[in-house]
Amino acid sequence: MSELTLQDFDDHSVWTWADAPMDGPEDGVRPVDYPFEMACLDIAFIRAEFCTADGARLSGSVTCKVECGEVFNIDLLLGDRFVGFNVRLRDLADDDIRELQLRYGDSHRIFPIAYYPKCPWLNIPEGKFDFIEW
Repeated sequence: MSELTLQDFDDHSVWTWADAPMDGPEDGVRPVDYPFEMACLDIAFIRAEFCTADGARLSGSVTCKVECGEVFNIDLLLGDRFVGFNVRLRDLADDDIRELQLRYGDSHRIFPIAYYPKCPWLNIPEGKFDFIEW
């Protein structure tokens, strides 16, 4: 998913894993063909907007389990690249947290990060992503 751009998400707000390699912005993911694929959609990458604890606005995407609406990963656009945070892989996020801190201050000014999925046909609720609770 690392090769997707904000423009890709502007063109298609929801992506999922591809069953086979394909031609596109990145092999392994593809846009979701709504409404035809809703019954079999498991994991979705959804265009989202974010707001840090002190009000900074960011763009990016959330990754969720569609069936239960659980967001387990966020990808924030920092400059020209996405940095990702996965709730199950906290110990791998230290470098990306430091990068956020250099741009926005200490973690208490960043987290919790509110997220707002941008897909009207996929009912994924707004929420907060917070490392401090780990």
